[in-house]
Amino acid sequence: MKSRILLTACAICCLAGQVISQVDTEFWFAAPYAVTHSPGQPIDRLFRFSSFGEPATIIVSQPANPAFDDIVIQLAANSSHTLNVSPWANTVQATPPNAVLNYGFRITSTSNISAYYEITNLTEVYNNPDIFALKGRNALGTKFYTPFQTFWFNEPINEPTYSSFDIVATENNTSVTITPSRDLVGHPAGTAFTIVLNRGQVYSARATSNLGAQHPTGSKVVANKPIAITLKDDSAKNNNLGICADLAGDQLVPVNQLGTEYAVVRGFLNNNNDRAYVLATAGNTQVFINGALQTTLAEGAAYEVQINQPSMYIRTSQPAYVWHITGFGCEVGGAVLPALICRGSSQINFTRSNSENFGLILITKADWRDAFAVNGQPVDATPFAPVPGTNGEWYAASLQFTTSQVEPDSLSIVTNSEGIFQMGIINGGNTSGCRYGYFSEYNNISVNLGPDLSLCEGQSTLLDATAESGNAVYTWQDGSTTPTFTVTEAGTYYVDVTAPGCESTDTIQVAYYPYPEVDLGSDQLLCNGATATLDATHPGDAEYQWQNGSQQPVLVASQPGNYAVSVTVNGCTSADTVAISALNTPPAIPIGVDTLICLGDTLLLDATQSGAAEYLWQDGSTSPMFAVTETGFYSVTWSNVCGDTTSAPVEVEVKDCKCQVEVPTVFTPNGDERNDRFGAFFAECRFTQFQLRVYNRWGTLVFSTSDPQIHWDGEYQGGPAPSDVYVWQLSYEDEGISTTKKGDVTLVR
Repeated sequence: MKSRILLTACAICCLAGQVISQVDTEFWFAAPYAVTHSPGQPIDRLFRFSSFGEPATIIVSQPANPAFDDIVIQLAANSSHTLNVSPWANTVQATPPNAVLNYGFRITSTSNISAYYEITNLTEVYNNPDIFALKGRNALGTKFYTPFQTFWFNEPINEPTYSSFDIVATENNTSVTITPSRDLVGHPAGTAFTIVLNRGQVYSARATSNLGAQHPTGSKVVANKPIAITLKDDSAKNNNLGICADLAGDQLVPVNQLGTEYAVVRGFLNNNNDRAYVLATAGNTQVFINGALQTTLAEGAAYEVQINQPSMYIRTSQPAYVWHITGFGCEVGGAVLPALICRGSSQINFTRSNSENFGLILITKADWRDAFAVNGQPVDATPFAPVPGTNGEWYAASLQFTTSQVEPDSLSIVTNSEGIFQMGIINGGNTSGCRYGYFSEYNNISVNLGPDLSLCEGQSTLLDATAESGNAVYTWQDGSTTPTFTVTEAGTYYVDVTAPGCESTDTIQVAYYPYPEVDLGSDQLLCNGATATLDATHPGDAEYQWQNGSQQPVLVASQPGNYAVSVTVNGCTSADTVAISALNTPPAIPIGVDTLICLGDTLLLDATQSGAAEYLWQDGSTSPMFAVTETGFYSVTWSNVCGDTTSAPVEVEVKDCKCQVEVPTVFTPNGDERNDRFGAFFAECRFTQFQLRVYNRWGTLVFSTSDPQIHWDGEYQGGPAPSDVYVWQLSYEDEGISTTKKGDVTLVR
């Protein structure tokens, strides 16, 4: 895939080794749809990134949109970069509603970064802006409720405006069930519906009404795989507060990131018009303000709190959302607040958007309020005041800064050298538009090692207590201090995790069990019509799984094939296989053909056959082989384990195979092809020397040969030799033995 590569190197100094703002190496985001308040004036949609002590290669992608080329940003250490994605606005915003869109963003980095999304205008027209703080893995979950405000309505400007919540999936085949509290486009209130999204796909659930009372606060969203949700109120306005209509939104956190204690710090709205909305995620949730019980909420119900004090302390009996609306003048922004306990950062990086009013909300413990610095300059602790209801443990302040203290379009850093803190940013004008976002960590260090474990002999497991907070301290039962612990034997394991202002402990029991013994026996032969019983029965509470899906301990096999079973006891699984072959009627056994052997030799008849159970020869012997030395008829009967038999016979003749030479006494060379020639006739001879001579009665040599295959045809000197008596002499050597023979032969014509 093609990529767009952007380089930036605007590095500035920052502290390393700190717990920093919502940092991660992966972020998912569904960008909301927002209108422009000035016809013809475009809206800029920005991602703002900040690096820390290491350089970062950042990739911005849309996994479900093949037309969107990856954008690659090379960011130097301790730097910031702004990416304007407005050129791709038609495939950036989650619109239209009630449709599956391919517009979800995935942002990855080779090192930790912080990121947020900003809707603004870079040409000094600031209407309808806000920032959406991306929360990395803290934004991902499978259960959410949607907090919305009900004090402001959505003013139609150029086109109708609405509130919505926009969902992005991180995995394929993600099933998301939404139970709306108010009517949504395409779906009535109170009726659950399900959508299926693939990785990077987005669904926008939009209200059908722009009235504050009809905002879908308390809608329930449950998924089978991790998702992220963006909350948006477009052009929020209250006629009693002035002419302002402004965007308010943020990225949500799932229910498992919520807490029960929150501090809400008033910003800079006119006439103390900050509002906080407490949304219950469980029934019978009690809500306390500054220590006093205010109400009890049902699941999905919300309670509005007007922030008429510099800060207020909200406590709930069960985990709840707190959605805060604040801003400058009558311009508003929105943010999901992090819980108070165990959440916070020791360093936060951000970029001021413009030169309009700029304020910070800071919350920390009493002992840490004098340890703040902004861009290296100490922050006066005098404005900090106790948060009511916290017995002086927590302090908070709303502070404004000049452009010389916090420069626009430059990376700024807020630190606390002694502990952690929470921080919100408010940037905007009294009537032009405002941005509000929280940038401290939303996670907690609550450790959960999971349920007790049962392992099998030889296995190991990794216990992971890793907290999101970078300055967490770990202590395991053996004194080790790493975030993880490898278990190789049974026992009790526990870990204590501490961070500034927070401590969490968990314990887990690990048991070990042996693997079950499974033995189906050796491979088997199956007779015609027979069956084999395969028994894998194991004592105790065992689970069985055969190759054919049977879950019984015993399987009856009636067909040849490979059979396999796995047996599981206490989560430990062993397996065995056995091959069963069909044993049919045995074929005829060839033990040889009728043959001739020499006297003194031995012929070995071999009847060996696979699957044989018994052999029986004609003499009663039972060996698979039989030695033959005599002339006769021989036979074997073969039997298999099923009792089937077959037989095979063979005839063997034994002869004397020594060299034998015969010489005739009469021959008649008359051409009748009977006794026409004279010579040596022999059997079983292997001549190494041979000489035959024939003489007439006067001693004249009439025929001679050294080839035993050549015989005298009765011719002499070109004509027939006369009938007479002739004398012959034969000498030959066979197997080292020399022999000489003499005699006479009568030639008859």
